[in-house]
Amino acid sequence: MLGSVMGGGIFNHKSARVADQVDAEAKAGLLAMQNVRTTAQQFDFVETQLAQFAQLFSQQDQMVAMQFQNLQSQVNNIQQQILNGVTAGENHFRAIDATTDKIQG
Repeated sequence: MLGSVMGGGIFNHKSARVADQVDAEAKAGLLAMQNVRTTAQQFDFVETQLAQFAQLFSQQDQMVAMQFQNLQSQVNNIQQQILNGVTAGENHFRAIDATTDKIQG
């Protein structure tokens, strides 16, 4: 009986330590995802510049203006794909964090 109680205590302590380590990694991963989100959002500046070029060229050359509009749209689409992936990653890291909370608690 004493051995099984001690073994269970050791197992629970080890599980809690492992959960702490996994929790720390999940939080680091979440921070990395948030940094990627911040970086991806900086594409808004590029989109604004492309829109301004499109406006500038709209009076002189419609084809060039359309190219800038297409580039703006492509940048926006790529940015959205990145942000969707980041959101999915953040959700996974939050789920890992919640799971380790159950082990720790």
